[in-house]
Amino acid sequence: MIIMEFFQCVLNFLSANKDAFIAAGVMIGALTAAGTSWWASRANHKSMVSQMRERWIEALRAEVAELKGMTLLKARKRVDKNFDAYEYLHKSHVIGNRIILRLNPNNESHARLEEAVIRYGMALADSELNPADDELLAAARHVIEQTWLKAERGIL
Repeated sequence: MIIMEFFQCVLNFLSANKDAFIAAGVMIGALTAAGTSWWASRANHKSMVSQMRERWIEALRAEVAELKGMTLLKARKRVDKNFDAYEYLHKSHVIGNRIILRLNPNNESHARLEEAVIRYGMALADSELNPADDELLAAARHVIEQTWLKAERGIL
C-alpha cells in the first residue's frame, strides 16, 4: 500500500511537471550531442596532426637519405680528377636547404640537425666527411624519433 501511494505521488508529480521534464530531456540531449561532436572533432584533429607528422617524418627521411647519397660525390672526385662537381654540390645545397626549412630553430634537436646539415655541406665541398656524416645521421635520427613519438601518442 505504501509503495502504491509512493508511485502515485511520483506519477502526479511527473504529470504536473511534464513540460519541465521534456525541456530537461531536450537540454540533456542537446548537451550530449554537443559533447559528442566536440570529442569527435578533437579526436579527428589529433589524428590529422599525427598524419601530418608522419608525412613530415617520411619527407625528412627521404631528404636526409638523398643528402647522404651525396657521399659518393667525394669518391668520384677522388677517382676522376676532371669531374666537375658543381652540379652535385648545388643539388646537395638545395637538399640541405629543404631540410633546414622543415626544422624549427627554437627546438634544440632541430637546431643540432641544422648545424649538422651545414657542416655536412661544407664537408662535401672540401673536407673529411666521416665526422660530419655520423653527426648528420645522429641528429636526423634524434629529430625523427622525437617527432615519431609525438605522432604515435597523438600529442599536439
